[in-house]
Amino acid sequence: MRKISNASSPIIWGLSSVIMGLLIIIFSDQILKWIFLMMGAGIALCGIVPIFSAIKNKTSVSILSTFYVLIGLILMILNVRLTAVLLVILGLLLMLVGFQNISTLISIRNTDNYRIPWTHFLIPCLCIVGGVVAIWNPFTIQTTMVKFIGWCILIQGLWNLISL
Repeated sequence: MRKISNASSPIIWGLSSVIMGLLIIIFSDQILKWIFLMMGAGIALCGIVPIFSAIKNKTSVSILSTFYVLIGLILMILNVRLTAVLLVILGLLLMLVGFQNISTLISIRNTDNYRIPWTHFLIPCLCIVGGVVAIWNPFTIQTTMVKFIGWCILIQGLWNLISL
């Protein structure tokens, strides 16, 4: 009989998922800031190491390394604001998808004399409303999304523990 190692134990994975989910739910405002800080630091480090290596070896510095440093610094400086910009873009895309779907449904109805139930218009309308909300208040949306992800991780961890 083969013994399961601790790293692949479902109990450890379940408990760590529950703890991670709870931490994400409790600290949802700070989580995004720390994620962007860590990502920015990692990306900047990917550029700094080759720059120091080039200086030490007295060779030319790669443009890509400089680009990595700049992107890393932007992520660290604009961390939460960058998320808001991305959510505004997501809101615009959601609205575009909603309008496109409604246009397609109306086109199908007019072209083929096909009766389309009103329920088919529900999801595109929800996309438009979600897009407007994401544009109007992106900070609330980002906190809600982080909490949703935390709840998903928490439920997945609980499910792993219950299904043992």
